[in-house]
Amino acid sequence: LLDASRGNDHEVALRKTARPAVARVSAATAERLGLTTHARIECDGREQVLPVEVVRGMVDDVVWAPLNPGGGRLAALPGTPVTVTAVTINEGAMA
Repeated sequence: LLDASRGNDHEVALRKTARPAVARVSAATAERLGLTTHARIECDGREQVLPVEVVRGMVDDVVWAPLNPGGGRLAALPGTPVTVTAVTINEGAMA
């Protein structure tokens, strides 16, 4: 994963190969939380709004999100509990 870390600042060609940042969840988790196109992930007063990607074989009740996708970091390390909510159609259009 290529993220918005400082080590990539002057690596323009490398950064162009980065995949878009997404929130990865299982189908069961997406259904239970009502996630369709975008999810809001919150922790300690910070949030990220990311497109949702349903991943086959992903563990239920887990969300994978990049630590530093650009535009702000979550205050969370892997394994930290976070709040995940569905984003409304109007909010998703702005993400």
